[in-house]
Amino acid sequence: MGGPFAAPVGFASAQICNVYGFNAMGSAANGNPIDGRGQIIGVVLWDSDQYLKSDISKFLNTYSYLKGMNGLTAKTPCTVSTTIHATPCFQVAYATGTKPPAMNQNTMGEASLDAEWAHVTAEGADILFVEAAGDTGRQLLAGVDKAVSMGATVVSMSWDQTGISAADNTHFDVPTTGFVSGSGDFGCPDNSGRSTRQVPPTSCR
Repeated sequence: MGGPFAAPVGFASAQICNVYGFNAMGSAANGNPIDGRGQIIGVVLWDSDQYLKSDISKFLNTYSYLKGMNGLTAKTPCTVSTTIHATPCFQVAYATGTKPPAMNQNTMGEASLDAEWAHVTAEGADILFVEAAGDTGRQLLAGVDKAVSMGATVVSMSWDQTGISAADNTHFDVPTTGFVSGSGDFGCPDNSGRSTRQVPPTSCR
């Protein structure tokens, strides 16, 4: 992360959009494309990635047909909002209000992946990247709460974490917000020995 940048490999963003039909969603009643406009995608991960904004900028430059984003440089500050605007916003927030410690290299890759492809699938949406103070269940749920408090209409939780119980479903009882959870690196249920519960606990259904 942070450079030098290698040439991209694998599927381009346009290919993924074609396969999943994200570029064929049609238009809303007001005539605007259905592309996430007026929505805030909250992405919750742990620790702080100093290269995240530069990685996203490189991604957008590589696939220059993608819509640009404000908030990636000091010259384009912005605050996420459900108000529809011409250029979507990217904002980083800290779950506890204090910047957490630096991410390791593996988590940096996850951070960039989650943010970049959230933008590919919903180009018009604002993205709120919430950095939790650590990777325990309590810390990550604090990140979820932060995203909700800042208006996230969808929260992405691409983590496989122990220590989450059915009682924690209260964090997801938010009528105005949808929650998307990973099923773990080894499927759902995760029989790898690393974790036996995913978030939310009903994600295997």
